[in-house]
Amino acid sequence: MEKREFRRLVKERSKAISEEQKQSKSRAVVEQLRWLLSQREASVVALFAPMADEVQIGELCRELAKSGRCRVVLPRGLDMGPSAEMEFFDYMPSQMAEGAYGILEPQGEQVCPASDIDVMIVPGVAFDRTGGRLGRGK
Repeated sequence: MEKREFRRLVKERSKAISEEQKQSKSRAVVEQLRWLLSQREASVVALFAPMADEVQIGELCRELAKSGRCRVVLPRGLDMGPSAEMEFFDYMPSQMAEGAYGILEPQGEQVCPASDIDVMIVPGVAFDRTGGRLGRGK
């Protein structure tokens, strides 16, 4: 099955899930992420600002940033063309602004080198059994 067809199938199945079920599943994923992060000594954690149809991790972002336990960074797109690139910047809830595709992005100036990131949580349309990610295909 081609990626485009698989994305369509996943989107179709996702529409069949009620909003209540999506919220419940999102909360369960966030709890699992909390547990996973508690098992790691991470100085820098890269997260993402969720789109409406993704796992809602905003509370986790705010919680980690407020705790001071680690540096929290989020991506900011530099070029959203075919060779999309991004850099990671410090997350500060008061300094987020809408960027490409309506996704909230950090507005700080302090770039975090990718080599400094200990843990990265990424969104995806679907994942295979080995952790391979299927993105949106934009």
